[in-house]
Amino acid sequence: MVRKSSPADGSGGEGGLILVVDDQPEVCTFLSSVLGEKGFSVLTAHTPEQALAVFRERHEGLGLVLLDLSLTAGRTDGLDVLRQMKAIDPGVPAIILTGKGTIRRAVEAIKLGAADFLEKDLYLAEHLEVSVEKVRRLLAVVEENRQLRQQRDRLRRRAVAYDQALRRRYALVGERRALKRVLE
Repeated sequence: MVRKSSPADGSGGEGGLILVVDDQPEVCTFLSSVLGEKGFSVLTAHTPEQALAVFRERHEGLGLVLLDLSLTAGRTDGLDVLRQMKAIDPGVPAIILTGKGTIRRAVEAIKLGAADFLEKDLYLAEHLEVSVEKVRRLLAVVEENRQLRQQRDRLRRRAVAYDQALRRRYALVGERRALKRVLE
């Protein structure tokens, strides 16, 4: 079942849209509540199939995916889902959640592109807040970098156009090699 919740204050999710994927509905409810209080809108999915369907449809609007490592015993695990999500859109950050994580699995998740790896413990809400803020700051830097690259490219194109216009307007008529060397 895919469910959408909005922030508790009804603001419409100015913090962004987050997809929470966990096979335990109570975990999805808890995370939706915590994130809603922080100003996020939340979509939830309980199976890998639901998660991938929502991701395919909404990946351009997602700011973050919170993904359980162990989704329903014997089926696709969270890292397989992460792999498939990164194939669809590598730009959407993901935080892996687990109740029984190991360092090996954490390293594997990070290598696959996870932004963080958190254990579901008594301090999950606090750890999640720190991790989400870290991802938010990272995304802001990435966006600023993208905008600066676009601005640089626009300025380069303008400089080339001005250079070509000046060369056309003030072109010298001479063809001698000595004159060409001076101009270069």
